[in-house]
Amino acid sequence: MFVREIGGRRFVPLHLLPTAAWLSLWNEDIRERLLATEPEALFQHGDPAGLDVIVRRRALEVYLERYKGQKRQFDHFDPGALRRFAPALEDAVMANLKRQDLPHEAIAFLLQLAVEGGLTSCSSYGVFWAANIGADSRLRREAFRAVAALASKQEKRRLADQLLRDPGEWEQNVVGVFASHFFPSVLSAAELGTLLRRVAPGSPRTHTHIKTFVWHELPVICPAADRLTMLRELAETLRQTTRDQGWLVHGLQELSRTVIEAVSPDEEPPDELKDSLLLLMSVDELPLTAR
Repeated sequence: MFVREIGGRRFVPLHLLPTAAWLSLWNEDIRERLLATEPEALFQHGDPAGLDVIVRRRALEVYLERYKGQKRQFDHFDPGALRRFAPALEDAVMANLKRQDLPHEAIAFLLQLAVEGGLTSCSSYGVFWAANIGADSRLRREAFRAVAALASKQEKRRLADQLLRDPGEWEQNVVGVFASHFFPSVLSAAELGTLLRRVAPGSPRTHTHIKTFVWHELPVICPAADRLTMLRELAETLRQTTRDQGWLVHGLQELSRTVIEAVSPDEEPPDELKDSLLLLMSVDELPLTAR
C-alpha cells in the first residue's frame, strides 16, 4: 500500500511518510517496511517517543548506513521530533560518535540528536569537533551548540581559552554560533571583540550567523555593565576592518542606540558613546570596499 518501486529501488513516497509513520506504531509490517526503505521517517514523523527503544536504535543504525560511500544526504529534521526520538539512545549515539568512517554531516546529525535528547555524555565529542578547525561549517556549528547545551562551565571555559589562542580567521557562520551561545555566559566583551576582529570577510549580500548576532542579538543580550566595553570593541573592530564592514556599522548603530536609551537627559554621555557616534558620522570616510 505504501511502498513504490522505481528503477529497482523500493521507497515510500514523501506524501505517504507521515501516515506510514503513525501507523507504524501499531503495525509491525509497516514499521519494518519503513526501517528497510525510509528509516528517517521514524524520527521525523508520527510519534517517535511511542516507538520501542530497540526500534529507534535500528532506525538510527539503518539511517547512518546510508552514508556509506557518500558524504551528504541533505536531510534536515524537526528538533521537536528528534527530542522525542532521542530518549534512551545515549549509548547508541556515543557508539556512533566514536566511529571513524562517518562523514561530517552524519556526525553533525548525531550531535544535534545529542543536544535535543540532553545526552550529556556526548559533550566531549562536541568539544572535540568545536575545536577542530578542519571540520566543515555545519559540523562545527552543531558542535558549539552541543557544548553550550551539554558541557560543564569548566569545559566551556577551556574550549574558549583554546580557541582564543588561535590567531586564525573564523568563518562567519561558525563564529556567529560560537558568539551567540558563549556570550555573555562564557566570553567577556573584550574576548568577543577579539573574535570579531578575526572574522573572515564575506559577501556583503550574504546573510550569516555573525551578522544576525551583531545586528539583533548583541544589543539585547549584552549586560548593561559591558555595553561601553562592547561599544569600544565594536568601534575598534570597525576601524581595523577594510572589507565587508556593513554588519559592523549596523551593529555599532544598534548598540549605540541601546546605550543612548539608557542615558538620562541630564547625564553626560560616556566617552565610548561619543567615540562611536563620531565614528558612525565619519563612516563614509573609512576605506570601505563594500558595505
